[in-house]
Amino acid sequence: MKQLIFFICLLGLATACNNGSAELKALQDEVNATHDAAMKTMADMNRVARSIKETVKADSLSEEQLAQIMPVLKTIGDAENDMMNWMANYSEPTDKPAGEAKKYLQEQLELIKKNQEDMLNATKAAKQFLPGDIQE
Repeated sequence: MKQLIFFICLLGLATACNNGSAELKALQDEVNATHDAAMKTMADMNRVARSIKETVKADSLSEEQLAQIMPVLKTIGDAENDMMNWMANYSEPTDKPAGEAKKYLQEQLELIKKNQEDMLNATKAAKQFLPGDIQE
């Protein structure tokens, strides 16, 4: 009887560990998928920024237009720098205990989601400065 109880407890522990591992894997996959989506967002943002920079270089803008565009370009640069910093500082938490790994991945997921949102907002703000025929 004691062996049966011991076996049931051991089985329950093994199942709990596997569920924790599956949860961490799912969270890791979500971080990776969000990062991949954010990279696509960054590519679009940078395409829009290049178009705006070409317009700025053409010297066809008034001082007022430049005053409106320059903060948007700075926001784009900041969002890109945030992505580069996130990528430089991120590492999969393979050496952390499950609880710490979960907390770390949740924090990283929030950071990359915020970065993607910042890039989407910067892109939207920048698109208003593009000529109508290339805004999309």
